[in-house]
Amino acid sequence: MNNPLSWESSAGASALRDHRILQLSIMKFLLISFILVGSAIAYLVAPRPHAAATLVARLVMGLVIFEYATLLGLLAILRRGHSKLHWIFLGTVICDTLVTSALVHVTGGAYSPYTILFMVGIISSAMAMPAFWAGSITFLSILSYAAVSIAGKTGWLPSLPGAGIVPDQLSASVLAARLSLNISAMAAVSALSILLARHLSRAEQANVRKDRQIQLLFNRHQDILRSLNDGICCVSREGMVLDVNPAFRTLMGANIEVGMTMENLSPELAGWVTHKPTSLRTRLNHGSQVLELEVSVQDLMVQEQTSGSIVVIRNRSEVSRLERDLAQQEKLAAIGRLTASIAHEIRNPLTSIAGSLELLRPSMTSQEPENRELFDIVFREIRRLNDLISELRVYTSQKKPRVENLDLVEFLQETVMLCEADPKNAGTRFDLELPGTCAIQFDPGGLRQVLLNLIINAVQAAPGTWVRISLVSNTVEVQVDVEDPGPGIPLDMQEKIFEPFVSTKNSGTGLGLAVAGHILMAHGGRLTLARSDASGTVMRLIIPASTTET
Repeated sequence: MNNPLSWESSAGASALRDHRILQLSIMKFLLISFILVGSAIAYLVAPRPHAAATLVARLVMGLVIFEYATLLGLLAILRRGHSKLHWIFLGTVICDTLVTSALVHVTGGAYSPYTILFMVGIISSAMAMPAFWAGSITFLSILSYAAVSIAGKTGWLPSLPGAGIVPDQLSASVLAARLSLNISAMAAVSALSILLARHLSRAEQANVRKDRQIQLLFNRHQDILRSLNDGICCVSREGMVLDVNPAFRTLMGANIEVGMTMENLSPELAGWVTHKPTSLRTRLNHGSQVLELEVSVQDLMVQEQTSGSIVVIRNRSEVSRLERDLAQQEKLAAIGRLTASIAHEIRNPLTSIAGSLELLRPSMTSQEPENRELFDIVFREIRRLNDLISELRVYTSQKKPRVENLDLVEFLQETVMLCEADPKNAGTRFDLELPGTCAIQFDPGGLRQVLLNLIINAVQAAPGTWVRISLVSNTVEVQVDVEDPGPGIPLDMQEKIFEPFVSTKNSGTGLGLAVAGHILMAHGGRLTLARSDASGTVMRLIIPASTTET
């Protein structure tokens, strides 16, 4: 239960109370200023000034000055956020009541036209104070009014010379009737004001709660919009942007602001809003990337009325890439199963042929040089077929890799040293762009095979030039780029280069990149073609970052 003596102490209630106090102070100031103007006019038109009129004018002027000073003081206190503003206001109301009592006495007591000023204090206290203090001000006003009226009638308070109405000349019955009427009015106004103030306070607090809930919902709505990966834009019926989230700005341009028109922003966007496609696939150039977008437009309904449109843009680039990768993996898996069975069938007779030829080798030493050369060619081709079958076995292998903790920076430096020592790579410059350290978990043999394959391909693409190897990493993944300045991979071959038996070189088996991709996939990574054009090619290895230090 609320204490009737206590003031509302919550932040919202205190702010409402202080605001109400300021409004009531302004109202009192305006009302008393109006009375001052009336009194001044009456004083000017009087045939001759007398002591009572002069005193009344001074009292009214003093009351106005007091109210003006009080208003300025309350404004200054409110600006500083003083916590005792309500007590100061209570003191000013008490002072108003005492000054009003003096003014009532010198202007006729119970018949004074300034009796209405008691109502100002009563209403002000009821609107801004707890019921106890409002009742106390009402009691003080009634007591002061009755005291000055009775004291004037009995002569305890002397009347001023020249007063229009002299309290001691009133009959007791007239005085009693006047007192009863005004006191009843004061009590009724007080009770009604307290009741209305209570309802007003409840309504204001309810509005504050609703405003807080609305603000909370608005903030939550904004947080949801900001956290969505899908771009969302609300457009009015006139084509004006009402709201837009950061994802939409990122996808369509950071210069989108609320209030812009869709036509000025993007004719393509305006066309989407007009035709309202339920699902539209499109491509958008976004810097150096081409984004695959899915666009849908729905009506924005407000109270069952169409007030605009909601444009939703979903970036499907990553999803499409995953779908392509999955389809590619399924295709490669089918090819792998086929090649595994073929390799098995080929290796057995090939082993028999190689063994038989080894048995015939001693008898070939006496043959002509031409026959021996043909015999060497046969052995060389058998070895090449064996190497091809070995690569196929690696490609189709389901064996779990032997993962070790590696420092990728050190591993890359060692691999480049091996390549620099190879005479086939003479004249090629190897540039390394590496951080201080980078931990990964990988099978060393498999990683060496992948790196050597990519570096050899880069050297063969642009012999005698350079190969750049760069590494960047974050907490999620590690990227290794192998770049060469060669002529690039033909466009029609770029989507097929990771398939087995596909090669851009006449002498290639077409298994190098397929095997490299298979090894990376077994470690949770992938091999991608980051760029390939007339300026060169960039092959990218993506490896999961290690959770442990090497």
